Amino acid sequence: MFHWNLGNTTIRNPNRIKEGLRIFKKNFEGKPFTEREQLEFYKELLKAGILESRGASDRSKEITGRKWAACFNQLGFTIAWKSRDVVRITDAGNALLSDDIPEEEVFLKQFLKYRLPTPIEKGKEYAGFDVNPLYVILRLLNDLAEENEPGLHKEEISLFVITCLRNDDIKSCKDMILDYRNHRKTIKGMVAKKNFYYQRKKELIERLYAY
Repeated sequence: MFHWNLGNTTIRNPNRIKEGLRIFKKNFEGKPFTEREQLEFYKELLKAGILESRGASDRSKEITGRKWAACFNQLGFTIAWKSRDVVRITDAGNALLSDDIPEEEVFLKQFLKYRLPTPIEKGKEYAGFDVNPLYVILRLLNDLAEENEPGLHKEEISLFVITCLRNDDIKSCKDMILDYRNHRKTIKGMVAKKNFYYQRKKELIERLYAY
C-alpha cells in the first residue's frame, strides 16, 4: 500500500457512527460476529432508519454489516471479528455512548492515537508505514503557518499528504507542497492549473503503481 486508507465509504456521514454503535452494543455485545450476525446487524440498522433499503442480496447486506463493524474496529470502539470470540465494546466505545464525555473529545482522542498500520493490519503491503495521520496534518498546518503559508488544499492532500507514510517524512512532504505551489503560481488560467494537477496526479500514480 502506498497511501493512507482511512475507514471505508460505507459510512459516509460520521454523525451516524454513534447511533450505529449504540445499536451494535444493544444487540450484539457478547455474541459472535459471523455472517448471520452481520446480516442481522444490517437489518437492525435498516429498522432504525440509519440505512435505506436498496433491494440488495443477503451477501451484500452481510458485507455492509461487516463494513460498519470494521469502522468501529478501526476507530478503536469495538473488537468485532468473525475470527475472534465475541463482540466487545471497548472503553472508548462506551465513552462515545455515554453522556459523560463530549463525543468530539472522544473522537479527538481516538484520532490522536490512530496510527497506520493499525494493530490489525499487517503484511508486506504495510512495509514502511509508521504514521499518525492527524499528527501529520496538524504538523503540516503548523509548519506552513510558520512560513506564512495558507493551509492545505485538497489537491495537495491527494498528492502529498496521504502519501506521507512516516511521521519522519513531514519535512519532505512540506517541501514538496511548497514546490508544487511555486510551480502552480507560474501557470495562468484555472484550466491550465487543473491540467497541471492532473498531470502531477498521473505521474504519482505511475510512480506508485508501476510494475
